[in-house]
Amino acid sequence: MKIVRYGWFTLLALFMLRIGVGFHFFGEGFDKIRNPKPFSTHFFMAAKGPYADEFHAMAWDADGLVRLGYQANTDTGFPEVEMKATKEFWEAYAKSVSRHYRFSKEQNKECDRIVGDYLVLVDQFVNGYRDVKGKFIPGYEAELIEYFQAVERRENDRGDDVRQNVATLRGQVATWEGEIAQKRAPLLAQVESLWRGLEADLNRVVENTDLEGALVKEMEQHKKQIKKPWLAIGKIGRKRVDSVAIDRVIPWFDCTVGILLILGLFTRVASLAGAVFLSGVVVTQWPGAVGAASTWPQLIEMLAMLTLAAVGAGQFGGLDYFVGIYCRSKKREENE
Repeated sequence: MKIVRYGWFTLLALFMLRIGVGFHFFGEGFDKIRNPKPFSTHFFMAAKGPYADEFHAMAWDADGLVRLGYQANTDTGFPEVEMKATKEFWEAYAKSVSRHYRFSKEQNKECDRIVGDYLVLVDQFVNGYRDVKGKFIPGYEAELIEYFQAVERRENDRGDDVRQNVATLRGQVATWEGEIAQKRAPLLAQVESLWRGLEADLNRVVENTDLEGALVKEMEQHKKQIKKPWLAIGKIGRKRVDSVAIDRVIPWFDCTVGILLILGLFTRVASLAGAVFLSGVVVTQWPGAVGAASTWPQLIEMLAMLTLAAVGAGQFGGLDYFVGIYCRSKKREENE
């Protein structure tokens, strides 16, 4: 096999390309770890092209339909509000909290009381209630159904090729998106406050336990409970691979790829992994698809990473040089 030798300018260019791409990946990942905010939901929902539906499905409850109790009714054709799934999730979470902290009998009673209060609150959110003066405070069932119908209409329009291909109609869909977001925000804010409140109240059962007259054994158990970490409530309606999982994995993936490229270690593997990731970004905005955003920066960086993988750029000023020496020495020992 012919050995390819590169000039100093080529080697310098490959070295700088590897370092530059490595720092870019590391910077992207480190920023996301330092400021952990959901980022992939918007990314998936903005997908265009033949695989858009698959990417949209990966966005966890982007429209809040699961948390808001959306349920289609095929008989009437009108959506309904059903909070059964939320209630079951809360009850299961309460049991998990009880096991996590090893609640006493009295603490379990308090846990049940808290869950019961929140089940009432979620019913009041939908159906309304009467205040202490007997005045009826209406719930949000009508607003929820109106919102569900708007989402259904938008989904139908997304599947309409005519609306997607005609610029003026496509703009109308974008306007509806804004209106839907305005309707969604206050409804989700109230439901999210119930989720966060339940999580906080159940985790604070230990802190609020009355220890007056408690036995030594109970005091020791309480000390152990206080040391246990807060148990997060989790998210309802999740899939194995969704935007929540992506938000957790991608920052560390970016950092790992970046560090390996900077060090020039396992460069081929790191470069190929990064190229595959970037190809996924390009696919979400399918070239030529109606409304697709430009992905030239990602495409160019993907090609750069494929170049790094093809030439094994880590052997030039990187740790792969020493890995190569070690592997070749081991191979010679085996052949002798």
